Amino acid sequence: MRTLRTKKIYLLLTCASLFLIITENIFAADFKAGFSRQDITPTEPVRLSGYGNRTEPFERVDEKIYVRTIALRQGDKPIHILSSVEGIGLAGLITKQIAERLDQEFGISRERFALANSHSHTAPHTSAGIPNLFAAPLSEAETAAMDRYTQYIEDQLVLSVKEAIANLAPAKLSWGEEFPASR
Repeated sequence: MRTLRTKKIYLLLTCASLFLIITENIFAADFKAGFSRQDITPTEPVRLSGYGNRTEPFERVDEKIYVRTIALRQGDKPIHILSSVEGIGLAGLITKQIAERLDQEFGISRERFALANSHSHTAPHTSAGIPNLFAAPLSEAETAAMDRYTQYIEDQLVLSVKEAIANLAPAKLSWGEEFPASR
């Protein structure tokens, strides 16, 4: 669904966004980071998003898609979460539901959770977003499959956050090291 180059650029943008989230002394010695990745490839056919002339669910999967999460913590300060979903985007309603779950399950308040999307036009369509996208409306079965898929993304994202928190380990952020000039 996406090329390796696109994935590298996406990872770079995600890391840059994460850097902007935490503004106080991120280079401290008591800094921890945890990472997680969960598969969000649909397990049943759903329509892909991004083009209104699509009239049927996808025929096959070329590449798996994922939700990735980074958890950051400095000392005993609250954990910050950045999750990224490979998809066209999640509606505000869905993002709000996810944020509420993170607050209930992990004590992660909304201001400490950021959600990014790759905005891929070859990823599945999700509930509550762009309801009038398709020229041929979704059937009841397609709507049910889309709703199940959206719930799957939400569940996998919450699992990804749980694992990223569990994976917190001492870390050091840097802009890189200077390498000696080659001779």
